[in-house]
Amino acid sequence: MTHPSTLRTRILTAIRRYRMMEPGMKVLVAVSGGADSVFLLHWLMHLKPILQVDLAVAHLDHRLRPDSLDDLHFTARLAEDFHLPFFGRRLPEPLEKKPGQNLEEQARLARLAFLEETLRRWGGHRIALGHTLTDAAETFLFHLFRGAGFTGLSGLRPVRLPYVRPLILIRRDEVRQYLQKEGIPYREDPTNLDLERTRNFLRLQVIPLLEERFPALQEHLFATSRLNQEVLEDLEQRFPPLETLIDHTFFGNPVLSVEALRRLPRVLQRWFAYRYLGANYPESEEFLRLLECPSGRLHLKGGRVVRSFGWLLWQQKLPPRPLSPQSWEGPSLTLPDLNLRFVFRPLSECPAPQAFQACWPEDTVAGPPFTIRAVQPGDRLEVRPGEWKKVKILLQTHRVPQWVRPWLPVVEDAWGILWIPGVAQAHRSGRRPRPVQMEVMKIHEHEAWLFDFRRGNSAARSGTGPGTGPGL
Repeated sequence: MTHPSTLRTRILTAIRRYRMMEPGMKVLVAVSGGADSVFLLHWLMHLKPILQVDLAVAHLDHRLRPDSLDDLHFTARLAEDFHLPFFGRRLPEPLEKKPGQNLEEQARLARLAFLEETLRRWGGHRIALGHTLTDAAETFLFHLFRGAGFTGLSGLRPVRLPYVRPLILIRRDEVRQYLQKEGIPYREDPTNLDLERTRNFLRLQVIPLLEERFPALQEHLFATSRLNQEVLEDLEQRFPPLETLIDHTFFGNPVLSVEALRRLPRVLQRWFAYRYLGANYPESEEFLRLLECPSGRLHLKGGRVVRSFGWLLWQQKLPPRPLSPQSWEGPSLTLPDLNLRFVFRPLSECPAPQAFQACWPEDTVAGPPFTIRAVQPGDRLEVRPGEWKKVKILLQTHRVPQWVRPWLPVVEDAWGILWIPGVAQAHRSGRRPRPVQMEVMKIHEHEAWLFDFRRGNSAARSGTGPGTGPGL
């Protein structure tokens, strides 16, 4: 059995090394009634004069077992014996399994919400959890065998504010030996013996088997997880601010520059996929391949990712419904969802061609009214006398991303497609010299609009992009 002075030293070492608490703090101790949390409470009480902190006890009854109310009463008496404030709660109804979550995960989320709410009401600073070195090893192996990346292989962190783990250097068997020797009672959850649960299988069978060959297994796994945590922290510091990678937005969804992502070291590209997109290792491999392909898409936990030309759409919000045909009868038309305003006016002469203005002889335009609609399969446009091009080819030439096309407005009169703003206008030959002009601009100057993608095009760099047109 480990000597109590050794346990005391390790607990104080963990608290001081990882700066878990400072004198004068109020620490809420999460106590389930099990061995680890009872051990934690006893030792924090022993060390209270040294730590100079105030303690309170919190317990949530999830109602997952018929005898769970006994755990609540046991913990309340424990707090009373130590003359500590007690915050207990019993859920009004037993938890029911929800799609995509198991009961254990639901219980964990409910417990964390209760603890954080209690900490706020009490005016506390930290929440002390009873996770041990064995829990850290178990968690590392669980993530390793399941397939994990940076975060999973960093294991249990000693500190993730407001949570702290003072027992992170203590083995579980040391906890039980101490409680049994001192005659300190605790509650035993029978579900902890259910080998159908992966964590129990690792704790009761896999770790003991490995320790027969590798006695310092738990310490070594914890050291590895700490190294991974340091690497992760370094990656977080080295990764550039996310806004420097975002070229523009599309209906509130970031559109990232592929070139900016590709300039990052490969490990930071992969870290982006883990950190922001919630990717696992195979998904991060798919993401790295996507950066090298001209197009493609991935559906990840953090949202859908679509590659088109030099951009990567990170879709977290659904855009509005695609553009439906609308009649334009007056001198102007607004499309509020797209932040667009169209204007039609006569001119004395046509100005130099620009991306968001178009001009024709008056007698070549059959309107108003005009129709504004989305691109349709088979659309063609006369770009020069007798030369027709498929609109699909024009969109590719102008590098219009796939996700923009359902909302890209096509202006049509009775004689066919007249104009696709930012892409091309129809050639129309007429006899009347008096011209007419169409213009599209932003309704709200400082908000995003459909044509922000042009900023990264070669067209924009050559002087024909939105920087030369109106409304920017």
